[in-house]
Amino acid sequence: MAPPTGPSPRLPRAAAAEAGPDTSADPQADAGVLEPDPGIQAELDAEFFKALSDPNRLRILACLSTYDGKVSVQDVARCVAVHYSVVARHLKLLAGAGLLAIERCGKTTCYGLRRDDVVDRFTGLAAAFEAGRATGSGTPSCADDACCDATD
Repeated sequence: MAPPTGPSPRLPRAAAAEAGPDTSADPQADAGVLEPDPGIQAELDAEFFKALSDPNRLRILACLSTYDGKVSVQDVARCVAVHYSVVARHLKLLAGAGLLAIERCGKTTCYGLRRDDVVDRFTGLAAAFEAGRATGSGTPSCADDACCDATD
């Protein structure tokens, strides 16, 4: 069965009560909706991982990881053998997703890998997966069992 597209499904309040703890103190739950665990910043993480979904951007990150400091767009373009304008667009997207730091270097814009932030994001995701494995919450709990097929 193909994964669903669009926004993540929300559990009706009655199904949420069967699936988990009482959420009546939560204003969102009073509206009939159970929100996902806020431990993972879904929107920020989606932009972060979307930025990693392009082979050129991965090559750019690999190139930047070999430098200690900031690097100009021209240097990155030479490193990955991609046209300057394409590299500039990818660098802007990577910076917007929090993967790169931007700094003015005289008349040039320089980029550097935000190593600690990148490692923290992957570590946080791995910790969330491990917590799910430890609690056994890796099995989906749906309001409508028709949406899940245990044989997949």
